[in-house]
Amino acid sequence: MIALVVFGTKEFKFKKAKDYFSVLSLTIFFFGFGYGSMVTLNCMYDESVPQTFQSKVLDKRISSGKTTTYYIELTAWGTQTENDDVAVSEELYKRIEIDDNVNIYLKKGLIEVPWFIVTE
Repeated sequence: MIALVVFGTKEFKFKKAKDYFSVLSLTIFFFGFGYGSMVTLNCMYDESVPQTFQSKVLDKRISSGKTTTYYIELTAWGTQTENDDVAVSEELYKRIEIDDNVNIYLKKGLIEVPWFIVTE
């Protein structure tokens, strides 16, 4: 689709840096929009019955930069065979402690891309 927009019009002559920048910007926009649309479609309209698992919190950490992200390290659960860090909300991060158990709800996904939610 991006090729049709770029090469199917006389707007882009590719003689100026502005033309290349515009095409790059459009490409990034279309990929971002497509990714966001697929994630929304997969999760919001997923009516599958979740599988429930329990896991233990091994560690907590905060990553700061332009944004602040809260992580908890969980023991292996379900199809996860190794301990792994999971990003959680600030509220959940503050409520749970190391060695607490959390519930994990694994859903199939409307387009069959599995996703999960971590709760207390």
